[in-house]
Amino acid sequence: MPMNSGQPDNNTGMGNTGMMNATATPGSMIPDSPGAAYMMEPITGINVQPANETIGGQPLAYTDDNGVNVFELTARMVQWTLTEGNQVRIIVKNELAEPITIHWHGVEVPNSMDGVPGVTQDPIQPGETFTYEFTAKPAGTFMYHSHYEGDRQVSAGLYAPFIIDPKTPEANPPDVDVTLMLSEWLMRDGVTYAAMPMGGMEPNYFTINGKSFPSTQTINVKVGQRVRMRFIGIGQFIHPMHLHGVPFKIVATDGHLIPDAAQLTKDTISVAPGERYDVEFVATEPGQWMLHCHILHHTTNDNVEPGGSAAPEPAPVSTEPSITLQTNPAPAMMGDLELVLTVKDAVGNPLTGATVMVTADHTDMTGMSMTGQAIEQGEGRYAIQANFSMSGN
Repeated sequence: MPMNSGQPDNNTGMGNTGMMNATATPGSMIPDSPGAAYMMEPITGINVQPANETIGGQPLAYTDDNGVNVFELTARMVQWTLTEGNQVRIIVKNELAEPITIHWHGVEVPNSMDGVPGVTQDPIQPGETFTYEFTAKPAGTFMYHSHYEGDRQVSAGLYAPFIIDPKTPEANPPDVDVTLMLSEWLMRDGVTYAAMPMGGMEPNYFTINGKSFPSTQTINVKVGQRVRMRFIGIGQFIHPMHLHGVPFKIVATDGHLIPDAAQLTKDTISVAPGERYDVEFVATEPGQWMLHCHILHHTTNDNVEPGGSAAPEPAPVSTEPSITLQTNPAPAMMGDLELVLTVKDAVGNPLTGATVMVTADHTDMTGMSMTGQAIEQGEGRYAIQANFSMSGN
C-alpha cells in the first residue's frame, strides 16, 4: 500500500515505517465517523425490565409439529439442546427497538438461514417476525447470536449456547456436562456500553453465562465422576481458562470430536472469540477448586478483585455424609422419633441423592432396639424416621 514519507497519516495511524501507531481514541473518531459515534453510545431501550434469571444458558422449551421442533424466540436468548437430525423451526419475533438477525454459529444450515443481514436476508425490523428452519447438524457444541450491529447487540447479551446431541446416544456419557459462555461487558454509572478492543471501550466486567463472580454458578461433583466443560467464546477478547487441581483433556474443538490419539492434556486453554472447546477430566481430589481466566485482570469487577470470569469449580465429595445424633443418658421414653436434616456438600450447597443411613449405638442401652429410615424430600432435605423400643416393652 502507499506509504507516507513524513508524518503519520491521521486516518490510518501509519508512519513512514509502515507500523501502526497507537489506536485512535474514541473522541478523535466521533467527528468524522457518525457510525463509530453511535457504536460508543449507551445501550438503552424502552421499558427495559431487569434480568431475573439466576443461572444463564437454561434450556428453551419447544413444541412438536409433525416431527419438527418448533421454538418461539422473542429476542431473548437461552440455551437450546437438540438431537442431531431433528428438523428445527425457530420463529423469531423482534420486540426490540432496532433490527436484528440470528446467526447459527457453526451449525450447518442452508445459505438462506445463515442470518447475515444484507447478504442472506433482510434484517428483522422491530415488530416483525421471521422463521428460520433447518436440520440440526452436526452433533456438538455451537451457539447462536445476533449478526446485526454485533459490537452492540452481542455485547448486550443477544447470544446463547446451541447444543446438538448425537443421534446415537454416547456409549459413555460424562457424569456432569456443563456449558460455559465467556464474555465481557462495559458498564459506567449503571449504564451498559458496547465492550470492544478499542481505546476507551475496553470492558470492566467479565462473565461466565452472563454472571460475574461471585454470582457465577458452582459446579458440584463427586470424587471419581467424569466432567465435561463446554467453553464458548462469544465476546471480543481471548480468555485462557485455567482449572486448579486437576488436568483435563481437549476432546472436541468447534463442535467436532478429536481422535483419542490427538487429544492434548492441559490445565489452561485459550478460548478465542467464536471458538468452542469441550474438555473433560475426572475429579480426583475433594475440595473447592477454582476455574478462572488467567488474564488476571479478567478476574476483577470494575477493577476490583475478586470478580469477573472466575467460578468455584467442582467440589467433589469423597464420602457420603455421616451424621451422628447422640442422646446421653438414654431417652427417658421409648417410641417414635422424627426430624428433618438438611445435608450439604463441602461448599454448603444442598446435596441431593445422598445415602443417609439410620443406625444406633446400643452399647449403653441394654435391651434397646431401633428401626429407622431416611426419606429424601428434595433440595437436600431428608426426613429421618426412627422407632426405639426396649425388649419386654
